[in-house]
Amino acid sequence: MNISIRPLTEKDLTALRTLLRAIGVFEEHEIRVAEELLEAALAGDLAYTVFVAERKSDDPAGESATGAVMGYVCYGLNPVTDALFDVYWIAVDPSMQRHGAGRALLSHAEACVPGSLQVPPSGRPIRFHADSPTTGGYPVIAVVEEDDLDLAAQLRPGQTVSFRPAS
Repeated sequence: MNISIRPLTEKDLTALRTLLRAIGVFEEHEIRVAEELLEAALAGDLAYTVFVAERKSDDPAGESATGAVMGYVCYGLNPVTDALFDVYWIAVDPSMQRHGAGRALLSHAEACVPGSLQVPPSGRPIRFHADSPTTGGYPVIAVVEEDDLDLAAQLRPGQTVSFRPAS
């Protein structure tokens, strides 16, 4: 089964409201908060980013399942930081769990911005450029400004670098 990740659209709201209730673990007040975040994202509130996992079928006989909403992720900038993001909600339809949608949504939410400087357990910083893999949950401590990415690409391993806050 193929899974595509795409931005939230207005037509997704009914399916996502049904999904939140079908999961069976969220209380009604929690569902209302999730719905408010979905509506805020649709209204253009930049504090919330929502992506939807959609089922795509490789099999022409499975066309009826193509386009089915499997789940969603809602994330945004942590309000007390300048560079850390929080996943606020990640939910997958119970009938579609164990097919990779949750993993695909989380990987999408964790995707690094080019120029991200990550610190894994080794303590040796890693700078991401065009490949922009997922962070694996490790902290991103800085991001090179887009205008400086070409200069950063010229750095050699072990070369000393200093950062300053962007103005």
